[in-house]
Amino acid sequence: MLLNNYTYAHLGDVKIIPILVVENLTFRVLTQIPFIMRMNYNGWLLLLLLCSAAVFTTACTEDKDPCDETKIDKFNVSVQPKLKISNLAGPDGYILKDASELKFDGFIHKYHCGGSWSAKYDLNSTHDLRAIDDYHWNNGFYVGRVYGFDFDNSEDYLQCGFTLTAIFEDGKSYWLGPINPVDAEPPLIPDFDRSYFFLTVTTSEDWMPVN
Repeated sequence: MLLNNYTYAHLGDVKIIPILVVENLTFRVLTQIPFIMRMNYNGWLLLLLLCSAAVFTTACTEDKDPCDETKIDKFNVSVQPKLKISNLAGPDGYILKDASELKFDGFIHKYHCGGSWSAKYDLNSTHDLRAIDDYHWNNGFYVGRVYGFDFDNSEDYLQCGFTLTAIFEDGKSYWLGPINPVDAEPPLIPDFDRSYFFLTVTTSEDWMPVN
């Protein structure tokens, strides 16, 4: 077996060394030994620029906020919910409209695009259902109070949860809740000085006696 001298190969700016040729009496096998790549200044500079561009592009893609795509012009909404319970049966044979007092205990908060929530704001009010006229009884009456919320993303929305306590003239009281939270997103229904959304309850299965 005979060994030739090392040979060198050139590819543009890259020098590849070495290549060893091994000869046999009956055949020739070309074997490339693991090599070291020597690059000149321009070659290293080009590689550095390419790597920097790749890292920058990846970083920009990973840091991009998906909520940027759903941004909208900022606006403010003054909102107060309306309760619709004309189809809600009273407890234990009572007519709900005859309740001398209805306690509405609720909260409202805002969901922000990205997964965060605002603080919860109380929506507590008391109503004599006997004093509510037929129009508002059938079409909803305001409960709680007015709150103002800023919106700057189409993915933002409001959520309201509540319970009800009905008290009748004979002193009997019943509690209903907690009722599944209601989500509301703009545009809400406009009124004179505020906007509203409906809280509708149509079940009477969960009325619980308090006393």
